[in-house]
Amino acid sequence: MPAPSSRSEPVFLRRPSVAIFAVSFLVLFFELVVIRWLSSEIQVFSWLKNLPLMVAFLGLGLGNLSTRVDRTVSLRFLWLFAAFAFVLLIADPLRFDHIAFPDPSITTWHAPDPSVASWWETRGPGATLAVFVTVVLVVSVLVTAMFALLGATLGATMNTTRPLAAYSANVLGSLAGVLAFTALSFLQTPPFAWVVVALVIAVPLVPRSRMAPLPIAFTLVFAFLPSLRADVLWSPYYRVAHSPIAGSTPPVGYTITVNHQYHQQAVGLSDEALRRHPGLAELRAEYELPFVLAPRHEIVALLGAGTGNDASAALRQGAQRVVAVEIDPAIIELGHRLHDEQPYSSPKVHVVNTDARAWLRQSDDRFDVISFGLVDSHTMLSSMSSLRLESYLYTVESIRDVMRLLKPDGVAAMSFVIADNDWQGQRLFNTIQQATGSPPIVINMPNYGQSYIFGPGARPDAVSAAVASRGFPVVTQRYEGTSVWAATDNWPFLYLNPTQQPVGYLLMLFGLLVASFFSIRSRLHGDGGMSRLNAQMFFMGAAFLLIETKSIAELSLLFGSTWVVNAAVFSAILTMVLAANAIVGRFSVGDVKQGRVHVFYALLLLSLVLAFFFPVSALNSFGLVERAVIGSLLSALPIAFSGVIFATAFSAAPRASTALGWNLFGAIVGGVLEASSMWFGIKSLSLLAAALYVLSWVAVYGPPYRAKILAGSRAAGARLE
Repeated sequence: MPAPSSRSEPVFLRRPSVAIFAVSFLVLFFELVVIRWLSSEIQVFSWLKNLPLMVAFLGLGLGNLSTRVDRTVSLRFLWLFAAFAFVLLIADPLRFDHIAFPDPSITTWHAPDPSVASWWETRGPGATLAVFVTVVLVVSVLVTAMFALLGATLGATMNTTRPLAAYSANVLGSLAGVLAFTALSFLQTPPFAWVVVALVIAVPLVPRSRMAPLPIAFTLVFAFLPSLRADVLWSPYYRVAHSPIAGSTPPVGYTITVNHQYHQQAVGLSDEALRRHPGLAELRAEYELPFVLAPRHEIVALLGAGTGNDASAALRQGAQRVVAVEIDPAIIELGHRLHDEQPYSSPKVHVVNTDARAWLRQSDDRFDVISFGLVDSHTMLSSMSSLRLESYLYTVESIRDVMRLLKPDGVAAMSFVIADNDWQGQRLFNTIQQATGSPPIVINMPNYGQSYIFGPGARPDAVSAAVASRGFPVVTQRYEGTSVWAATDNWPFLYLNPTQQPVGYLLMLFGLLVASFFSIRSRLHGDGGMSRLNAQMFFMGAAFLLIETKSIAELSLLFGSTWVVNAAVFSAILTMVLAANAIVGRFSVGDVKQGRVHVFYALLLLSLVLAFFFPVSALNSFGLVERAVIGSLLSALPIAFSGVIFATAFSAAPRASTALGWNLFGAIVGGVLEASSMWFGIKSLSLLAAALYVLSWVAVYGPPYRAKILAGSRAAGARLE
């Protein structure tokens, strides 16, 4: 069937594969821009990264279910993009970047400054909740509308060629979008660069109009203005800003904020600094405590080293070799530039830019002291997960890795801001006790919460005497005998309050499902019934998001939670989908292909059951290469088998856009079901995905439906000949 043409369409849109590639690139790249930019400017989206992803899926699904045949991108997209950029521009002046997460069951760092508080910050929880709902609703509607327009264009282009060829071009474009955004993240570019790339792809897809330059100019200006600030860096994880600590000239140090929230301070605590500022003596004693308590401290490892305060303390106490592990390259850069003592310039300090948990698993060195910095990332592991970036650092298995790297008389110190969350202190206490077999020694620290001392060299009598001379009380008895769950690699939810249920979070997810239901219902009523439920695509979409989420979480354990690993995992998944398409493309559409799908369903279910029962921690006994190969294979098998099944079903779809639309709606349900891991653990996602794949198998390949699918497959081939 020849592709419909329009005089307003660019020439390249008349080539179906090129058009699908371009639109798919724009969709995936823009999706990453929205998620990253939102979480940087409105902090609540740092905790709700899956929300913009799911509303993007909703918009794409609605767009794909439309009957639109024009393959250009509507001019309205540019106006909505400008409105989106404007909302993020005004977020800081209106204090939207400080909206508290209204669910007390999930702990987040929120420290509003009363001197600059907005009216709603001083009016109690009701006003805060109202502003939260309003901002989240406005942003969600904007994102849904933008992606609905992109989805309509994607659907129109995919309907111009055979479904499997269209899907392959779609995946290639998506892969290119991931790689492009990865490159921009590597270069630590600001949002202005992301916007320029998005517009370079989007503008040629928009019909010529004298009005088009106006929203383009607005968007560029709104994105460019924040880039003028010299005190802001854009790391692969955050918007990182720094400012001098007020009250002294020259400043005693610098305050570092990420995504507009306090993160840490780079403070010089040298002898000269203490002569100028005697009040810093207590803070210096806190930083030096882990090294004072250890029998020896010549060789030291710092996890979450930040800008260098801990490294400076280790050097002041005589450490001869310091390994400083820090995940964020921008934080390391600020340590080099701003820290008064310049610890990262010392030949005794080796800075390692990687994820601390991955480093623990990969290192074979032995240390006198291993000290945890105040590791609170303020952001999530990925847009598909309920985990934070540092979640796997505070688990039983992680503590065992620490114990493995300690010398026979080594000491580990874990500092954490507990504040009023006593249950969080209990969880850390029980996690360490379960990992080591002995209770840690807990010390109250005046400036930053509590420190948990453990390891073979941590002798209670010696520790108590040392801290008593410095005025720091030991509060170990406060946590003995408590029953709060320990955090494990399968259940790494350190911040989940055991005394409450995440009702607010669940209500938000329920609201998204209700909105999706009514949106889909209105769309189906509006297209004459062309888009009746495709149950197979729907259930596969839900299941695939779950196994994708589980794969990201487990591969983060093997390789680290860095942005490079996340990008590599997404790229590997898309590459595997392309390979599945190639496998399916070698066989003819019809009985042979449909018959072989049963084999792949059986293999898929078997691989999911294997993934559930296989303990990832068992890979620790292997070397790095063996761990990587076996762990990657376990994660890859379900994706490979499901890819073949999806490609087979997609090639038989009478209408590619409709099949993709229902698959995206299923992904929304999968995103909601992912929250079940907060109760049943990460591994439970394998069984849940298996159940959904069984439903997709039964829905389509049962006796009543087999003939209809084969007929649809032949009809699709005949229509495009």
